[in-house]
Amino acid sequence: MIIPNFIAGRASVPECAAFADVFNPSRAEVIARVPLGGPAEVDAAVQAAQKAFVSWGSTPVTKRAAVLFRYKQLLDQNF
Repeated sequence: MIIPNFIAGRASVPECAAFADVFNPSRAEVIARVPLGGPAEVDAAVQAAQKAFVSWGSTPVTKRAAVLFRYKQLLDQNF
């Protein structure tokens, strides 16, 4: 399974030749692969993060906490 990059709300697998393995440490087995993006992907991710920071930074802390707790719930449900 290849895990895509998630940049600016979109999942994409860059056209690259390099991938890294993701290991399950308890079994020492490969469970997925991730693309090793180049400068274009890194630049796109940084630009998206800078744009998102403006609205995220002005979001009340209680709402940000609720979003992160919901994210934790989803991780726990899908672990």
